Amino acid sequence: LMGGFLVDLKVSRTPKTNSDLKNSNIKRVFLAIQSMGPILRKDLQEATGLSWGSISFNINKLCEMKVIQEIAQEESRVGRKPYSFDINTHDHYIIGIDIQKSILRGVATDLKGRTMFSQSVPLTYTDRASVLQDLYMLIERVLSQIKNKKVICIGMAVQGIVSKNNAVSKYFPEFSDWENVNLKKLVEERFGLTCFIFHDPDAI
Repeated sequence: LMGGFLVDLKVSRTPKTNSDLKNSNIKRVFLAIQSMGPILRKDLQEATGLSWGSISFNINKLCEMKVIQEIAQEESRVGRKPYSFDINTHDHYIIGIDIQKSILRGVATDLKGRTMFSQSVPLTYTDRASVLQDLYMLIERVLSQIKNKKVICIGMAVQGIVSKNNAVSKYFPEFSDWENVNLKKLVEERFGLTCFIFHDPDAI
């Protein structure tokens, strides 16, 4: 969701449970609005291949979550005033952290992937305790710049070896005393936000 990359919005023919289908449909609607918004309801239906009822249901859900917003169009000569839908860029931010061998980079983005704030911290010391201290300080700085916004999650790109379940930084060759560091758990417990860990090439 962060990058706004749209692959295939047409409905998949793979059998799904009702829960999977609902999640898939709301994701399709969100991605279409994120990529093409502001977009009219009829164009959203064409882009996703979903039924009119499904489009309406998912639009209502996303509006209730305040993830998207309704935008009034110019008055039409016939019928009701048309509305388009776009991402709510006034709230719901995401924090991104890039952990490199000599520097930490942090950003706050809106749900269109636009950078609202960025900060870099050079790493003077690369032992485990120092890196974690600088990481926490960086996250705190980013959060302080968006303190009136709802933060959905923190995503981290990490070099070296990352566990298959994307929770543990198993090894970072340039850092000392850095083995099996459960970054996901450490960050979630400290900041109370959901955290996702990605191997650096996957995050690109």
